[in-house]
Amino acid sequence: MKQKLKIKYEDLPLWLRYGVITSCICILLFLVYLYIYFPLIAQTNQAWPHPRIPEWGYTPTLLTGHLFVFLSGMSTPVELFCQPTEQKCFHWQNKDMVPKESECISWPDLSGDKNLQGCCLDLNKVPSSACTENAQQTWGWMLAIALFLVYFSIGAVLGLIIQRKIKKRNKKK
Repeated sequence: MKQKLKIKYEDLPLWLRYGVITSCICILLFLVYLYIYFPLIAQTNQAWPHPRIPEWGYTPTLLTGHLFVFLSGMSTPVELFCQPTEQKCFHWQNKDMVPKESECISWPDLSGDKNLQGCCLDLNKVPSSACTENAQQTWGWMLAIALFLVYFSIGAVLGLIIQRKIKKRNKKK
């Protein structure tokens, strides 16, 4: 006969309960920031033509650690995940404006003007956009999991401290 494994929340150790509670707070804060706080701040501070969030609006997310997850796309160490495979021009100039002594690598104008000929003065290899996108997504998930674990750890430590104080108080009685 099989016994059903039934664990009550109250039977869990205090450190585990507090860890679960703070992890839930982490997820709840993320959802509040994403669906309530940022849209509300952007709506109240409308700047034409795009709503924007003022600098002070990021302070709560910075204090709770969630800003690092929201901005993870800009802080992704793409070099760790992707090899440079595509060439990209970082300094393009009209062919007529390039000094004669400079080396001119013929490069098309990306604005769509087919008559405009140009030179790339700074041509470098970069990772493909597909790999960069995957790296940014992976990095974002890694930061989100790390933040989740930090919140769990804070709750677990608080739970351990309280659990030890309760044990000391019970021993004195």
